[in-house]
Amino acid sequence: MIVAISGVLNALLAILAYYKETDFAGVKPFIANACTSAIYTFDFALELSGNSLQEINLWLNVEYLGMPFIAPSSLIMVLHFVGLERLINRRKVAARGN
Repeated sequence: MIVAISGVLNALLAILAYYKETDFAGVKPFIANACTSAIYTFDFALELSGNSLQEINLWLNVEYLGMPFIAPSSLIMVLHFVGLERLINRRKVAARGN
């Protein structure tokens, strides 16, 4: 139950950040982080509620759609936050898959 609430809060944060006008350059990585975290969290909750091994395996595989993008989007967001945007360029971002 608490895991599902966490997923809802992540989704709400992504929606709020999308519609909120701000001058923070790291808002796009924040939205990506919140969306991928919501995907991961919802799928984890569904994995926990699975009744059969096949169902658990299904949600475990879907869970991996969000997991690999959480860390790179967090790193890019933090680099914007601490003022190190100069370290981010399109080639590096594309190499990370985000």
